[in-house]
Amino acid sequence: DDLRTVNRLNQNTPNPFNPRTRITFSLAADGPAKLVIYDVNGRVVKTLVDSTLKAGRHDRVWDGTNDLGQPVGSGVFWSQLSAGEYVSNRKMILLK
Repeated sequence: DDLRTVNRLNQNTPNPFNPRTRITFSLAADGPAKLVIYDVNGRVVKTLVDSTLKAGRHDRVWDGTNDLGQPVGSGVFWSQLSAGEYVSNRKMILLK
């Protein structure tokens, strides 16, 4: 399928990970996008993207830190991509 024409949040790699993981996603159209990491309780851990992006493939690396730059502990986290009406989540595991 053509990654340039669909919104998609791919599974992070590697998963489980330590100390960093790559999150790839694609956007169907130019526009605002958010990529946020949440803990299992639904709290925001890290905002990786909160801006207007061009359509196409993108990737970001999460280094296992929170928005203050502090390392987070081992556990289950969720990546969430929001772009227009599209919202998708992927489970990630940080093992230290």
